Amino acid sequence: MKALLVGGYPKGEGLAPFSMLTHSGRILRRLVADAELDAKYTDLWETEAEERAGKISPEKLSELNDAVYEGRQVVALGRWVHRCINSVDDHWFKDLIAPLVIYLPHPASRRRYDLVALSKGLVEIHRRPKESLGRILV
Repeated sequence: MKALLVGGYPKGEGLAPFSMLTHSGRILRRLVADAELDAKYTDLWETEAEERAGKISPEKLSELNDAVYEGRQVVALGRWVHRCINSVDDHWFKDLIAPLVIYLPHPASRRRYDLVALSKGLVEIHRRPKESLGRILV
């Protein structure tokens, strides 16, 4: 199965989501390669202030929607990202798309357990059939 891995905001000026120049990017991309997962990466926000506000733009909601319809498993990396996706004030999105988004720990987590759970979750996504979109992994 393919995946769209969703983070908060890029931690470096002009960097792509989960760039190899960041700590979390190096960890995540290594885990994705180990899992042999076909993944795309995105961030929900452009700045730290936008992330703190937690409001997701219509363009990003559309990107998440498109990923689901492409058959990609949308993965919210981190509890804040997952919570913000689930609190979108759009009934159509909340009823049809948000339930299909799963949570996995963020790769910058300092707890070893979280990184093991992230790794196992990515491997499980790779092995699952498309019909199982949205099943909780962790």
